[in-house]
Amino acid sequence: MPIGPVYLLFDDGTRALLHVDPDAQGTYGTHRGTLSLAEVLQADVGSVLRTNIGARVRVLRPSLEDLLMRVRRKTQIVYPKDAGFTLLKLGLRPGDRVFETGSGSGAMTIALAWAVSPSGRVVTYEREEAFLRLARENVTRAGFADVVEFVHADASQAIAGGPYDAAFIDVREPETVLAPLYAALRPGAPVAFLLPTTNQVQELLQSLQAGFTDVEVLEILHRYYKPNPARLRPEDRMTGHTGYLVFARREVEGWQEEEKPPVKREAEA
Repeated sequence: MPIGPVYLLFDDGTRALLHVDPDAQGTYGTHRGTLSLAEVLQADVGSVLRTNIGARVRVLRPSLEDLLMRVRRKTQIVYPKDAGFTLLKLGLRPGDRVFETGSGSGAMTIALAWAVSPSGRVVTYEREEAFLRLARENVTRAGFADVVEFVHADASQAIAGGPYDAAFIDVREPETVLAPLYAALRPGAPVAFLLPTTNQVQELLQSLQAGFTDVEVLEILHRYYKPNPARLRPEDRMTGHTGYLVFARREVEGWQEEEKPPVKREAEA
């Protein structure tokens, strides 16, 4: 039986992400008729239901992209193209402890929770109480409430709960959190930053020189193609610049600058 959100694909190609309470009753209205919520709860993933007017609906498990793109938002969210690559670079696995600051609407929080579930933990800090409430609602609707701890706090002041295996930072001035972040991360732990402008990236790069290494800066462009085998071509619109990604690692303890290689002696005559 589906647990948490259910992804619905209608016979005309339209889609919907339905969040059904286990005790839900009544019907769900769509553009192709109504569905019994009891039937949706009883349906197996991969099955087909019919609305009251006979329209077919596939019941599917939502992808991580579905969960991210359908959150209720009051802030800019981290797009799947950036979230997916960030998860790869952070190397997250079930059981990891991850720190996040800048919860926003909770899209990236969902991605982090998805990666470390079911035995891991995400601790997310947010200064704006209204955003924190929204993030909590979205994470709960996505089914990851048990994995995430929400903290109404400013990470630049202090970060509790470490040591963390990785971190994701999405705030206006990330350089202000580097000192407490350094103290909260395990040695060698990866950290990712998302920034919209180049001047913010430059400021961060200056600050990362103390305590962080293995720094990379990049952006990801994402373009779909029309899936027509006879006339394959790009879509007219694409997701271009959404932000710059900066990756680094917390320096390991006791690291010394690499010694200069010894000067080779000339062979004696």
